[in-house]
Amino acid sequence: MIKIIALVGYSRTDLSTFRSVLSSHRLHAYPDTEALCTGLPSGQPDLILCRLTEKGEGYDFSRTIRQHPELSGVPVILISEGNTPVDFIRAVESGANELTE
Repeated sequence: MIKIIALVGYSRTDLSTFRSVLSSHRLHAYPDTEALCTGLPSGQPDLILCRLTEKGEGYDFSRTIRQHPELSGVPVILISEGNTPVDFIRAVESGANELTE
């Protein structure tokens, strides 16, 4: 069972939505990849949810996580407001486990 979820790149409004939907999990919010990699809580997250921006921010995040010794095995899901088959391929190539809307 997933216990700790790391959220990367979300606004306060988004975070309150996540908290209401995922209330049975511990959520840790980080503004960006660097904050996640340097500010890990005790125990690594069981899942990482990352916002995929229109500029493609999120793909680099996945690559960075896959190179991080403590986080490389944690599942990463990129969340976008819309995606195409090309976006899905880019997500998987970057190391994400899934791309969803």
